Amino acid sequence: MITKALIFDYDGVMTFNDNRDEDYARAARALGLSVEELYQRLWETDGWQRVKRGQIDEADFWRAALPLVGMAPADAPYGPLAFLIKERLDPAMLDLTRRLKPHFQLALLSNATLGYEPRWEFFELPTIFDVMVNSARVGLAKPDAEIYHLTLEWLGRPPDECLFIDDKPRNVIAAEALGIPSIVFTTAADLEVELERRGILAPEIA
Repeated sequence: MITKALIFDYDGVMTFNDNRDEDYARAARALGLSVEELYQRLWETDGWQRVKRGQIDEADFWRAALPLVGMAPADAPYGPLAFLIKERLDPAMLDLTRRLKPHFQLALLSNATLGYEPRWEFFELPTIFDVMVNSARVGLAKPDAEIYHLTLEWLGRPPDECLFIDDKPRNVIAAEALGIPSIVFTTAADLEVELERRGILAPEIA
């Protein structure tokens, strides 16, 4: 089947996270934790599962999460964790999606919070993506099958007409189990090579 739509993750795909490992390591040292402990106490929690499904708001999440890593509760991360709310779009991915837009339907599928949406507006992502699926807005989250089905429904496409791109292998595995061809994202350059290999980045697009 010919690819007619591409579905992109946001964090780690559209955003430029080249220093993220160093940021986590620096924060973990400041908090007296290992990187694994820091990650688990922030993201492998019931609070994160609830906020990314819109069951609590972002401020409630941080007020509960920060004490788990030895910090005073606050409405947003601060100090060694301030990097978590500093994001910038990868210019190479912006260029790529803009080149693809005239030729394909584009969707954004993100495990996010409602607080992401003003930033998406600021970055003018609605001018690039035809469909934007925020887990907190729809009450579903990757890797659950329902959020992939919803994205396909909003695109009006069957699974084999879409290509899913995510930096987390578990989300790619879940998509492929539903018949959605997928790519584990590493870098924008590697993605371009793979899209060319699949015949998606034709000469008039590349």
